[in-house]
Amino acid sequence: DALFEYFNGMTEETALSPGSTVTLTKYVQYIEKAGTYYVNASSGLTASSTLLKIQNTSSSDNIVINIQGNITVNDSATIIDVASPCNLTINGNGKTIKNSGSSNVLIVETGTVHLKDCNFTSNTGVTLAQDAGTLYIESGYYKRTGSSGQVVSSTGGTLYIQGGTIENAGSTGTSDTVAIGGKLYMTGGTIISPKSAAIRSKVSGASMSVTGGTIKNSLYGVYVQANSPACTIGNVTFSGNTNDVYLGSGQKFTLTTDYAGANNIKVGVADTVGDSVKRQITTTGTAQSMLAKVSSVNGSYSVNYDTSGKYLYLWKHS
Repeated sequence: DALFEYFNGMTEETALSPGSTVTLTKYVQYIEKAGTYYVNASSGLTASSTLLKIQNTSSSDNIVINIQGNITVNDSATIIDVASPCNLTINGNGKTIKNSGSSNVLIVETGTVHLKDCNFTSNTGVTLAQDAGTLYIESGYYKRTGSSGQVVSSTGGTLYIQGGTIENAGSTGTSDTVAIGGKLYMTGGTIISPKSAAIRSKVSGASMSVTGGTIKNSLYGVYVQANSPACTIGNVTFSGNTNDVYLGSGQKFTLTTDYAGANNIKVGVADTVGDSVKRQITTTGTAQSMLAKVSSVNGSYSVNYDTSGKYLYLWKHS
């Protein structure tokens, strides 16, 4: 009987035809050709493997997935896995795709993926896991409700946040909302992370360019933790954060003159500033005019400008 069930399960794995209307089941279904695919509503699915996988495609294949109804998975299955190069657009149409189990909603292993008007929610798995490729978050709502972990874990590739809202509703400690190991370009959208970092990187060679959008109601807005990842702050809006920018020991950030926020950028540091020590917080070449735009979270430190090195630094009050 077990052998029969094994082979029977294999027959349930389906390669879909372009134009297909799909209802997800506990068996994996494959997209292997360019075209448009429609995904129906389904609820209470129990499965332990990927439900919809893109494979055997090339970077010239344009694929569109239109979500037509709410989808809920209650197990350890990844809902969508982009495993082969392609140019994929997922039109969420405001529908909810929720993984209330222990796995991810979306994995991007390669290719270029555009998310439009999607509503993705995870529990104890990462909502959006990006290993490589290029991911555009253009609109929609991306949320995690579990007690730890990221909403977006971008360990490699390039991530563009251009719109939408990203919220970590249940994380604590080191569980960032957006974790960066590759490259980030944030030009729009909103990130909310009350108990952790909205954006954090601790990877050498990683980069974070935050030049637009809003980071609000977060413990740390942008956290440059360790290993000197590049961090550029431009005309982003900070609002209601405990720390707008938080720097690990010896870390710095680049502040451009584009920053025009009504509020000062509140900078915190993990290391202790000693007596008569200039704790540099911005990179060399910072405009002196930006001194008026930055304040220290720790009231024992003042923000000053080094006219020789052209950078901002913290100084401990005597």
